[in-house]
Amino acid sequence: MFQLGWGVGGETWVWRRPLRAWEEEMLEECQTILLNISLQCHSLDRWIWQPDLVSGYTVRSAYQLLTDQPVVPLDEAKCLIWHSQFPLKVSILAWQLLRDSTWIGSASVTAPTLSNHFVQFTISAGGTRARPSFMQLIWLACVWVVWT
Repeated sequence: MFQLGWGVGGETWVWRRPLRAWEEEMLEECQTILLNISLQCHSLDRWIWQPDLVSGYTVRSAYQLLTDQPVVPLDEAKCLIWHSQFPLKVSILAWQLLRDSTWIGSASVTAPTLSNHFVQFTISAGGTRARPSFMQLIWLACVWVVWT
């Protein structure tokens, strides 16, 4: 990018097709952010893999990062999230959410964990077998709406 011309109007900013209005707005935002950055052709530009500063990125280090995370047991919630009347992607989202509530930066209010909240909400209806199933649908729908 340095050699092509970093400044506004430089060859770095040439596109194969005309930009749409929203793309031009995004480009202007990008150029504003980059306005104070000075590229140096003699300086090394590189990405740094924070989990392993010595060896850098490896598949092993990425695997360790993913598998070293503590897994919260789902207990009763595990069998409740798979509901036949919901798309699989909704149940998968709920499964991820119940495994670790911190990945969305949210904590439950009435229960110590989201899996407890899910179980409490589902069972709170009591009554016939159809009622908890309906409560499952409501909880899963709410989670999906919040996610999307």
